[in-house]
Amino acid sequence: MDARLVALISLLVTALVYVRRKAARGPAPPGPPQIPIIGNILPEEAPWEGIRQFSLKYGPVITLRVLSTNIYAVNTVAAAAELCEVRSSVYSQRNPMKMLDLCGFNEGILFETNVTHLRQARKLVASGIGPRELDKYRPQLRAHIVTFLGHILHAPEQFLDHIRDLPIGIMLEIVYGYKTTEKKDPFILGADILVHNYAKASAISDFLVNWLPFMAYIPSWVPGAGFQKTALAWKTQGDTYTEETFQYVLKSVANGTAVPSVVSKALESKEAYKRHVIAKSAMQMVSGGADTTVSASETFILAMLLHPEVQKLAHEEIDRVVGTERLPTYADRPNLPYIEAIMKEALRWHPPVPVVPRTSTKDDVYEGYFLPEGSFIMINFWAMLHNDEAFPEPMSFKPERWLDVQLTKEIDPLGIAFGFGRRECPGKIMAIELVFTVFVNILAVFDIVKVRDANGEEITPPENYTNGSITAPLPFKADFKVRSTQALQVLQQDLEEVGR
Repeated sequence: MDARLVALISLLVTALVYVRRKAARGPAPPGPPQIPIIGNILPEEAPWEGIRQFSLKYGPVITLRVLSTNIYAVNTVAAAAELCEVRSSVYSQRNPMKMLDLCGFNEGILFETNVTHLRQARKLVASGIGPRELDKYRPQLRAHIVTFLGHILHAPEQFLDHIRDLPIGIMLEIVYGYKTTEKKDPFILGADILVHNYAKASAISDFLVNWLPFMAYIPSWVPGAGFQKTALAWKTQGDTYTEETFQYVLKSVANGTAVPSVVSKALESKEAYKRHVIAKSAMQMVSGGADTTVSASETFILAMLLHPEVQKLAHEEIDRVVGTERLPTYADRPNLPYIEAIMKEALRWHPPVPVVPRTSTKDDVYEGYFLPEGSFIMINFWAMLHNDEAFPEPMSFKPERWLDVQLTKEIDPLGIAFGFGRRECPGKIMAIELVFTVFVNILAVFDIVKVRDANGEEITPPENYTNGSITAPLPFKADFKVRSTQALQVLQQDLEEVGR
């Protein structure tokens, strides 16, 4: 589309927004000066950090504009709790960004706007991975984690692949009753593609249509509309995966071979779930269930490479509390405060999801500032977890900050990184258990070390991250050395027991 036409449309939309504000019940929240037509320019790398810097000057809730879209960014726990918990009826809706809508991510547990369907989706998820269900799955979790450790043992250079496969394999078994049989299982590969597509489609800076939604309706042959082909391809991939996995369960139920799973229980339930609610929510449980574990695990490994002194203290705690004759379990968590501190600090240092969108469902006033119905509300977890007052030197990885600390809602990463109110991550309990168990088991068996170049010099990976809605370190190298003969024997024994 001609740049002048885009500029003219953006100017008209901005003028209408301005007129509406003048007639509103109060001023908009303060924010940085805006460039005519363009609005505010956010840094491509870590735009959430740029928003945090603005909030330091303009306040906890600020106004930004990207082209024709106004953003109200919420940067403190107190403001997020007030809006998303106290006023949850107004701020619990999550309308998808336009690219996500075009890609078919607008249904299921993530962005369902139909209240009845959303209630069904959340009940469906709770029936599978709620706190009361986890006990049933612990044998499967253990088998997958032990297998994961075996993969690292035999192919440490592929650790990033092993990390990506682990949570997807677990969720496939829980959601569909499907057990992966090979390293490059098609259902694992398909879910990995969906995770990538979702992260890209919801990125702040990757697709102009997210900020100029009208572009979704222009012909695909118009210059600048190439995103439509991408969206169609990604939607086709998502729809195909959703149907193939759903059909797998339908056929298993029909021939009597179905393993109890979230989908099989939903099909046999008296709840009368809508078909698309089951299919879409199941797909998103698999793809969405992977993002936190993958991102947090990669961040953890990067942190261990950059801070060997932390790893040394972690090894000492595991040896002292668990010993060397077995692998740790989640039941050991209360007795491993330093491993707990590492987990909290990893989720604070680089939260897997730095920001999430909300949509207001009616006009509202917060601290004297007017937030109109349909506003794009951005909850900035990054800003909350990098609050200089709560976390001195926020860009530094310091697990010790969590030792002998009285946790409050204002600082607890486990209470912030998974969201607020009705839209808190429904898989939070399972995600925390999986992340902790992965961390402690890697540390029990391996020493994570830097790889060396051709000259024998250690390669220190940079602290560089992706900038999508789900962040993770850019690919880096690491090596894994078995800590002792005893650790190797324990792992081999457990591998034999789980039959992997």
